[in-house]
Formats: sequence, structure tokens, C-alpha cells
Amino acid sequence: MHLNWLASLNWLLMCVFVIGEHPIQKKPNHAIYLSLTDIEIVEGEAKLKVKVFSDDLRDALKNYQSTEYKPADLQNFFSLNQSLADDYFSKHFQLQVEDEPIAIKVKEFSIEGDAHFINFSCVLPQNIKNITVKADFFMELFPTQTNVLKVKNGAQTQYLKFNMPVTPQTLSF
Repeated sequence: MHLNWLASLNWLLMCVFVIGEHPIQKKPNHAIYLSLTDIEIVEGEAKLKVKVFSDDLRDALKNYQSTEYKPADLQNFFSLNQSLADDYFSKHFQLQVEDEPIAIKVKEFSIEGDAHFINFSCVLPQNIKNITVKADFFMELFPTQTNVLKVKNGAQTQYLKFNMPVTPQTLSF
């Protein structure tokens, strides 16, 4: 009887080893869900640089339109899905200047370690007084996601922080 139990235990451990990690032991890729965005406004143009975890970006794009998403490793998936990223961010990262929507477009991206840096740009009217931002990207998958924005317009620098539930926030210059 003792040998049968030991043989069963060995078999079970081998199955866990062959199949993969036991769910109890599985750890998340990172402990926080955070993005950092720099927005610099210069003479009628805004340059936006969003830093996000690469695996979160991949998961968000795949979740957004799984039929359109083109799978690839973390180094290559963004270049294959850049138009999908444009669509995704146009819905989840919105700017308004003087209550007029502003379209942002992906210009380029780079990868550093486990992060993607996505550069956007957009044309803005001159003499901005108010800019309203809504940044709820990734929150549909990660409810604890925090999106922090630094907005620089001339000598003024202001910060915004978005958590669930997200409501648009307005900065005055």
C-alpha cells in the first residue's frame, strides 16, 4: 500500500513537471501595471512618448481585436500590429483641445528591456488654453493599471494620473 501511494505521488509530480508549472506556483510577469507618458507641446504640435510593459501591450492588442492581431515574439509583434495599435490607442488615449478632438498617430517605437516606447504625434491649434485627456489604455485587462502623464507646454509642466474608473481630466495653461 505504501509503495502504491509513493508511485502515485511520483507519477503526479512527473505530470506536473512535464505539463508545466502548477497554477499555485505561477507568478505574474511583473507586480505592477503602470504606464508613463511624456507629452511635450511645441508650436502647434504635440509629441507623445508612451512607455508600457511589452507583454501588457501585446495582451491589450490581442484582446482588442483577436482576429486582426498577428502573433509574434515580443520583439516583433508591434511592427506587425502597428495599424491595430493606432486603432486601439485612438479609442483608449484621447486628447481634446478647447473641446475639439485631436487625432494621434503612432510615428515610431523602440524596445528597451521589457518595455515598449511608442511615439505619437499630433497637430494642435496655437495658443492652447485647455487640454483634456482620457487615458484608459490597458484598463480593460488590468483593472489596477495606472497611467501617469507628464504634460509640458513651454515652461509649464503638469501631471495627470489615471486609475479606474477613468474620467477625462483637463489641464489649463
